[in-house]
Amino acid sequence: MTTDRIAGQLNREPGAVLYRETLFERHPWERISQSNEERFPVTQWIGIKALVVSLPLPGVDPDGLRLSVHGTRLILQAPDGTGTFSKDIDLPYAVEMPPILVKDEKDTLYILLQRK
Repeated sequence: MTTDRIAGQLNREPGAVLYRETLFERHPWERISQSNEERFPVTQWIGIKALVVSLPLPGVDPDGLRLSVHGTRLILQAPDGTGTFSKDIDLPYAVEMPPILVKDEKDTLYILLQRK
Protein backbone atom coordinates (compact mmCIF):
# COMPACT_ATOMS: atom_id res chain seq x y z
CA MET A 1 0.00 0.00 0.00
CA THR A 2 3.01 2.30 -0.22
CA THR A 3 5.06 3.63 -3.09
CA ASP A 4 8.74 4.49 -2.93
CA ARG A 5 10.20 7.41 -4.79
CA ILE A 6 13.14 9.73 -4.44
CA ALA A 7 12.22 13.13 -3.06
CA GLY A 8 12.37 15.75 -5.77
CA GLN A 9 13.64 14.78 -9.21
CA LEU A 10 14.53 11.47 -10.75
CA ASN A 11 18.25 10.69 -11.06
CA ARG A 12 19.06 12.66 -7.92
CA GLU A 13 22.53 12.87 -6.53
CA PRO A 14 23.80 10.39 -3.92
CA GLY A 15 22.26 11.00 -0.52
CA ALA A 16 18.79 11.73 -1.90
CA VAL A 17 16.01 11.11 0.60
CA LEU A 18 13.67 8.17 0.04
CA TYR A 19 10.06 9.27 0.53
CA ARG A 20 7.37 6.70 1.39
CA GLU A 21 3.83 7.71 0.61
CA THR A 22 0.73 5.61 1.01
CA LEU A 23 -1.65 5.28 -1.90
CA PHE A 24 -4.18 7.13 0.26
CA GLU A 25 -2.13 10.34 0.23
CA ARG A 26 -3.70 11.17 -3.14
CA HIS A 27 -7.06 12.46 -4.37
CA PRO A 28 -9.88 11.51 -3.61
CA TRP A 29 -8.58 10.47 -0.17
CA GLU A 30 -8.13 13.04 2.58
CA ARG A 31 -6.30 12.35 5.84
CA ILE A 32 -8.70 13.25 8.64
CA SER A 33 -6.80 12.10 11.71
CA GLN A 34 -3.48 10.76 12.88
CA SER A 35 -2.88 9.76 16.50
CA ASN A 36 0.40 10.32 18.31
CA GLU A 37 0.27 7.05 20.23
CA GLU A 38 3.65 5.39 20.44
CA ARG A 39 2.69 1.69 20.23
CA PHE A 40 -0.22 1.64 17.76
CA PRO A 41 -0.64 5.04 16.04
CA VAL A 42 -3.86 5.19 14.00
CA THR A 43 -4.31 7.15 10.78
CA GLN A 44 -7.67 7.62 9.03
CA TRP A 45 -8.42 8.69 5.48
CA ILE A 46 -11.86 9.58 4.24
CA GLY A 47 -13.00 9.05 0.65
CA ILE A 48 -16.24 9.60 -1.21
CA LYS A 49 -17.89 6.33 -0.15
CA ALA A 50 -15.37 4.74 2.19
CA LEU A 51 -13.02 5.18 5.11
CA VAL A 52 -9.54 3.70 5.55
CA VAL A 53 -8.04 3.10 8.97
CA SER A 54 -4.37 2.14 9.20
CA LEU A 55 -2.17 1.11 12.08
CA PRO A 56 1.09 -0.81 12.46
CA LEU A 57 0.52 -4.29 13.88
CA PRO A 58 3.88 -6.09 13.97
CA GLY A 59 3.52 -9.71 15.00
CA VAL A 60 -0.27 -9.75 14.65
CA ASP A 61 -1.81 -12.12 12.12
CA PRO A 62 -4.74 -10.44 10.27
CA ASP A 63 -6.50 -13.83 10.13
CA GLY A 64 -6.73 -13.84 13.94
CA LEU A 65 -8.05 -10.28 14.09
CA ARG A 66 -11.60 -9.77 15.33
CA LEU A 67 -13.33 -6.57 14.23
CA SER A 68 -16.67 -5.23 15.38
CA VAL A 69 -18.50 -1.95 14.96
CA HIS A 70 -20.74 -0.37 17.58
CA GLY A 71 -22.26 2.85 16.27
CA THR A 72 -19.27 4.89 15.12
CA ARG A 73 -16.67 2.94 17.11
CA LEU A 74 -14.43 0.27 15.55
CA ILE A 75 -13.15 -2.35 18.00
CA LEU A 76 -10.10 -4.47 17.12
CA GLN A 77 -9.03 -7.55 19.11
CA ALA A 78 -6.23 -9.98 18.32
CA PRO A 79 -3.68 -12.21 20.01
CA ASP A 80 -0.27 -10.49 19.83
CA GLY A 81 2.14 -12.91 21.52
CA THR A 82 1.86 -11.24 24.94
CA GLY A 83 -1.86 -11.79 25.39
CA THR A 84 -4.77 -10.14 23.67
CA PHE A 85 -4.40 -6.79 21.96
CA SER A 86 -7.51 -4.58 22.00
CA LYS A 87 -8.03 -1.14 20.45
CA ASP A 88 -11.09 1.11 20.17
CA ILE A 89 -11.11 3.63 17.30
CA ASP A 90 -13.67 6.41 16.93
CA LEU A 91 -14.89 6.76 13.34
CA PRO A 92 -16.37 9.90 11.72
CA TYR A 93 -19.53 8.07 10.62
CA ALA A 94 -21.29 4.69 10.68
CA VAL A 95 -19.79 2.01 8.43
CA GLU A 96 -20.85 -1.32 6.98
CA MET A 97 -19.27 -4.64 7.79
CA PRO A 98 -17.38 -6.71 6.69
CA PRO A 99 -14.29 -4.65 5.95
CA ILE A 100 -11.47 -5.33 3.52
CA LEU A 101 -8.17 -6.01 5.32
CA VAL A 102 -4.72 -5.60 3.76
CA LYS A 103 -1.38 -5.93 5.56
CA ASP A 104 1.69 -4.57 3.79
CA GLU A 105 5.36 -5.59 3.95
CA LYS A 106 5.96 -3.12 6.82
CA ASP A 107 3.30 -4.86 8.99
CA THR A 108 0.86 -1.97 8.63
CA LEU A 109 -2.77 -3.06 8.58
CA TYR A 110 -5.17 -1.15 6.31
CA ILE A 111 -8.89 -1.52 7.04
CA LEU A 112 -11.24 -0.36 4.27
CA LEU A 113 -14.78 0.31 5.52
CA GLN A 114 -17.74 1.29 3.33
CA ARG A 115 -19.88 4.19 4.47
CA LYS A 116 -23.47 3.29 5.49
